[in-house]
Amino acid sequence: MAYKPYEEILEEAVAVAQAAAEEQLKKLSAAGPAFAVVNDPDVMGNSNVVGTMLDVCGFSSMSFKCKGKNRIFYRYLQKRFTGKDRWGETVIQGKNWSLQKSSYGSGIDVSLNYPLKMRQEMSVKDEALHAAAKHLELYGIITYVQSRID
Repeated sequence: MAYKPYEEILEEAVAVAQAAAEEQLKKLSAAGPAFAVVNDPDVMGNSNVVGTMLDVCGFSSMSFKCKGKNRIFYRYLQKRFTGKDRWGETVIQGKNWSLQKSSYGSGIDVSLNYPLKMRQEMSVKDEALHAAAKHLELYGIITYVQSRID
């Protein structure tokens, strides 16, 4: 594969994530609501459906270990894009992505800021990050995607 700057690869991963998120959202929308949202029962034990959901709510995240080619990737971006976030933490910030030391153990968290990122549906986020991880793997950057129900 031809040389590309790492920041360009990350911007491509953002676009890949958005395309995958849109595709998953289309599938969910076509299938219709999967869950009913009900309010707490009243004193008589009655509850009402107050809404519907296409999928469970949840989070997905991507991270990588800083070794091998991933270390080269991290050091390259660290030299060019290091700054501080709004809390004063060191962050490597690009246009639509950021890297930061993981708050859950070792590794580096990768945040991709694609337009559908703030959707509630866990499968939308999960599909987006798995697609982005596959794209990064084409360039030898190995990431891990984790998700959990909210």
